[in-house]
Amino acid sequence: PLRILTVMSSASGAIEIPKTLTLAQTWAAVEPVLEASLVQPNYRPSAKEFVYAYAHVYTFCTQRRTEEEIAQDIIGGAKLYERLQSWLGSKTDGIQAELKPLSGNPLLKAYTGQWDKYETLAKLIGDLFIYLNRYWVKHQVEKDQNLETLYQMSLSVWYKQVFEPVKPALEQALFNEFKRLRAGLIP
Repeated sequence: PLRILTVMSSASGAIEIPKTLTLAQTWAAVEPVLEASLVQPNYRPSAKEFVYAYAHVYTFCTQRRTEEEIAQDIIGGAKLYERLQSWLGSKTDGIQAELKPLSGNPLLKAYTGQWDKYETLAKLIGDLFIYLNRYWVKHQVEKDQNLETLYQMSLSVWYKQVFEPVKPALEQALFNEFKRLRAGLIP
């Protein structure tokens, strides 16, 4: 029988989460919220959307594991961390591909716009996955694993996947803007 956990009850209805979740079920609850933050600047999910996604992360991270998973040290936190890192990598690849052909002022504007959305996403990740950060990541760091908090990991992915590849073009665009400013061409 499917056991259900009621997370939040209100006049608009209860949010019910199964007590056991797969990675796919968890990701299906979280991904739409993350996707929306990449599309809408300064996006904040509704309370219901946030609680629904957060409860999936929490449930996935805290559910009991099989004996085989325990023996192989397979932990839900590791699966979720790796899935998030992979997802961020694919999203930043797309952003980099969008920025790569640009130069000058269009590059600066596009980069700034993408960075604003991505920074909002990174903060949202920190909030949605706070349980993962506080317990699983902290535990891995204590075990001397080379792991970053989710916010820091998000920034590292941006740096490697987006900033580094477009850095020369950004530097040139900034240099040209400073030259125009000094020449009095920009008020």
